[in-house]
Amino acid sequence: MELEHGEQVFFSMKCTDAHGANSSWTQTVTVDSVPPTFSISFQASIGTGLWSDIQPDSNAIPLPSGTVLRSVIEAYDLEGDPVRIYLESNRSGGFTRSGTDILEITEAFYHGQSTNGPHRDPSDRHSQREPTKWFFSIDVQDSVGNNVIGNWTIVVLDDEGPVIVPEIMLSGETVESSTRLIAGDEIQLNISASYDRIDAIDTTLWTVIYDGNYVYEMTSYSEMSNPISLGEAHPGNHEIRIVSWDPLGHESVLVVPIEIEPAEGVIFSGPPTIEVSGDIGLNNPLVITVSINNEGSGSGSARLCSGATCSPEGIILPATSVGPAVSRISLAITPESVGDLDLKLNWFQLPGGDEETIDLTGNITIRDNLPDWFPPTLVSMAIVAISFAAIRRWGDSPDR
Repeated sequence: MELEHGEQVFFSMKCTDAHGANSSWTQTVTVDSVPPTFSISFQASIGTGLWSDIQPDSNAIPLPSGTVLRSVIEAYDLEGDPVRIYLESNRSGGFTRSGTDILEITEAFYHGQSTNGPHRDPSDRHSQREPTKWFFSIDVQDSVGNNVIGNWTIVVLDDEGPVIVPEIMLSGETVESSTRLIAGDEIQLNISASYDRIDAIDTTLWTVIYDGNYVYEMTSYSEMSNPISLGEAHPGNHEIRIVSWDPLGHESVLVVPIEIEPAEGVIFSGPPTIEVSGDIGLNNPLVITVSINNEGSGSGSARLCSGATCSPEGIILPATSVGPAVSRISLAITPESVGDLDLKLNWFQLPGGDEETIDLTGNITIRDNLPDWFPPTLVSMAIVAISFAAIRRWGDSPDR
């Protein structure tokens, strides 16, 4: 006999034992064949602590990675019976939740193992990947086993730029964070461990700026050398700025500050520069100042000499991680002959280094001084000579 929902069945029992004693039982049962119903609401928060309602058009719910999703399930039964709610998901290796009549769950959803990430070897992070999908299954049951099932899929979106993983190298050798960076070697940048979570790395664009100078600008990853040469490492504080974009224009920016210490010894970064104070003429007093840039961590002593006349000894200052040290040596001299001034910088490294010489002759030329009366006299003589030549050519007659 098939019964419809809502029909009632009457049960009656009477029991008698061997001594004639009896008891009876009766019960009316209402047929319940309709499953319960439920409603579900979604709210999302993306790192702000503020919640926004989500009303998905389908059972697929797209969410940026890291979104916290709050779901509230409320179940009802026409007969008023308690309703059990069971929730199952493959999130976090799989979990289940349960409740009666109402169930609230809050979970964060991130990219999974199927995407590119640090869980893969660097050489395996550069391919196109499918977005991560997490399932969300709800089973709502009443007390007699009627149930209704709902399924949703959380699709994790990639709304961020590529992940920039820089590696600093000196002359081809990887530099650890605790390693001292010493000037003199070639500094290089390796970004081969970088990746985009979904897109192939060759579809990304990159800009690399070193100390304000563009090494690459909006260049495809496939067109960049790796490692990237940033030139010779000079002492001081430097900055590498890396910017990257995925095909949808999502941007990532990473600034890498590096401190390069000076190499050992006295290292001149270029030829000395010379400044002269005074009139560069014969027998005129001059003050000649030589500036030298030391990129090394060593110090020294130096004198500026012209023939037998030398300046007092000056100190060659050591460079620091801030940058090269500038030292100035000055010589006061009155030239006694014309032509190229003999000028030499004699220096040695402290302590106890051998003396070396930098020949600066030819940078200053001493000219001969003319008397103050010479220019006017020269003009007068020129006028007389021209007049005499005209008289001889045309004579002094007015008719001529």
